[in-house]
Amino acid sequence: MQRIQLLYRIERKIKNDSPEQRHAVRQQRSLPELDDFRQWLDKHLVVVPPKSVLGKAMNYADRQWPKFIAYTLDGRLRIDNNLTENTIRPFVIGRKSQCKLIQPDRNSEGQWHRTVSLFKNGLY
Repeated sequence: MQRIQLLYRIERKIKNDSPEQRHAVRQQRSLPELDDFRQWLDKHLVVVPPKSVLGKAMNYADRQWPKFIAYTLDGRLRIDNNLTENTIRPFVIGRKSQCKLIQPDRNSEGQWHRTVSLFKNGLY
């Protein structure tokens, strides 16, 4: 957890920098931390039982590694997708409730997409 917290601290410090500056800092500060974490992961993957909670988490990190480090390759990318998830959460929760109350049809699906489009464009 401390390694992840360090990566997020770096991101908070460079939040308002240009994409080029964020990329440079990530290459200089985040990538070495990620390399250390990768070495630790490789060393411990063979020791920790894969069906244990820790083993499952480590195997997940191993499988997702290219996606995990992708944000270091481009300064325009974010470290996570929390902004997107927080943006669509009200619609997903509302849509789940709607699906329980009415039988969805093609028309309600179209209404859903129009509502999301309005929200994304600040018109809702």
